[in-house]
Amino acid sequence: MKLDGRDFEILNILQENGRLSFRQISEITGLSVPTVSSRINDMEQAGIIRGYKADLAPENLGEFSAVAEIVVRPSEADLVSEELSKNPAVRQIFRLSNGKILILCTFTGLSSMNSFSFFISSLSQIISCEMATVTDTMKEECRAIVHQDSALLFEGKKTVQ
Repeated sequence: MKLDGRDFEILNILQENGRLSFRQISEITGLSVPTVSSRINDMEQAGIIRGYKADLAPENLGEFSAVAEIVVRPSEADLVSEELSKNPAVRQIFRLSNGKILILCTFTGLSSMNSFSFFISSLSQIISCEMATVTDTMKEECRAIVHQDSALLFEGKKTVQ
């Protein structure tokens, strides 16, 4: 799927406020409601729009986050990532170009963080793990940079040029 300027406009609107109705998006963009609906549906089907979620502040719920950099044998990275993904404290997992795994975790208290540390130590494929709690969030944005000049083509697989 090739995105045009109107698609990027819709994506920007949704990224700012995913609760807007098709009618509201239609009024902002000047497109008809059926056109907005069709474009959004097409982008959902293509996997560009993965879902609509509330943006919760863990800190305001009494939770805290930590980041961990994990070193594994390259041949074990998939297995470790799969095991990590099963743990509810693990919120995001990134495989890095240097072969390491970076995870973002959220904990409800020190006991849940300690339990997670025991979980990590039980994974024999992990060579080392360095974890630090997040003391302050200076910037937190959606990972997608939606810009009309981006050349996103979807032909079975995602490619960014």
